Amino acid sequence: MGKSKAAITLLFLALMLNSNCANSEELSSVPDEKSNQAELTQVLDVEEFKQQLQEISSVAPGASSSYVNGRVKTLSTKYLLSPGDSIAVSVYGEPEFTQPGILVRPDGYATIEPFGEIFVAGSDVEVLTRELKARFKSYLLDPKVSLKVNGMQTAKVYIYGAVQKPGLYQQERVTSREISAGTTSAVTPELTVASVVANAGGIKYNADLRRIRVTNNATGRNEELDLMKLIEQGDASQDIYLRSGDTVYIPTLESDAQIADRDFMLIASSSLAPADFPVRVIGAVNRPGVHKLTSNSPRLNSAIAASEGYMPEANKKVVTIQRVTPQGNVSTFYVDPNSNDLILRPNDIVVVADKSTSVASRGFDFMGNIISPFGRFADSYNSWAEMFNPTRRYDRW
Repeated sequence: MGKSKAAITLLFLALMLNSNCANSEELSSVPDEKSNQAELTQVLDVEEFKQQLQEISSVAPGASSSYVNGRVKTLSTKYLLSPGDSIAVSVYGEPEFTQPGILVRPDGYATIEPFGEIFVAGSDVEVLTRELKARFKSYLLDPKVSLKVNGMQTAKVYIYGAVQKPGLYQQERVTSREISAGTTSAVTPELTVASVVANAGGIKYNADLRRIRVTNNATGRNEELDLMKLIEQGDASQDIYLRSGDTVYIPTLESDAQIADRDFMLIASSSLAPADFPVRVIGAVNRPGVHKLTSNSPRLNSAIAASEGYMPEANKKVVTIQRVTPQGNVSTFYVDPNSNDLILRPNDIVVVADKSTSVASRGFDFMGNIISPFGRFADSYNSWAEMFNPTRRYDRW
């Protein structure tokens, strides 16, 4: 009997211990204030959101194929948020979450309560609305989130490198229309790489169009573009739409690199190049001096025509062309204009000798007199045309 009582006592104690353990587990499953704070901190991980934002914008179901990796690739109704924009957030039936004027700061962040700092630059309204809805589910069962853009900053883009007029360029965007998720209103961002190059006066002819770099100051992201594909193949994906704060860099070609005549003509006839460029014609022509050739017809006979033709004593069978590179190197060509209407390049020097003078000796003597004292100063001039005034004593022999 005593053994039975002991066994019953042990069994009772075991049941009590199990009950206490279960209660402890049940109690530990109830989140306290600290664990809530930890979960909220995890929700507010801004860097994680930036990564999620890029992934959503890249592969979001139903998203436009023109919107890839946070960048508009083709004309679209999507509007990308930029620093200086003002957005409004509201949740239906929850006025405490309404925020009518949230500014996107220069660093690309915006303060959206109750979440704190969120990186929004480069996102469109639909993507950001979806992300905010997911975050509000931590507070509400079925949040109906609305987000609108009610103020847009003038887009500012910097361009430097091998362009005629590097600097800051800005353009007004949409100013009187609210943009919300799912809108069908046409929003046409017109600030593309090609349009900014055109506003900067066009490229220099030593520009390397195959290695253009675009950097967004808000995200720090770099993209490399090949505008020769746009010119040669009509590949519009290379002419991306720019965001406010983007920096466009156009590098120069490697030293002494030459552009093939075919590529030069393609570039010269495009909207990326200046409408004309200077060449200098000297010697036995009626109006020697600096003349501008249109980019559509940059040929030797066009330069002779711009000089009002040959003088009677001109040697029309052999013309000397001197080409000076930005590095100060000189190339010489001897051309018969009747059989070879050579394509000229900016700042070429065309020498038309008279019949009684050796073309080679006259050309070399003349170029030697001009280039030797000035060659070392070439880099200080915008173009060789500035170094030669049409009224100088060399204008007519």
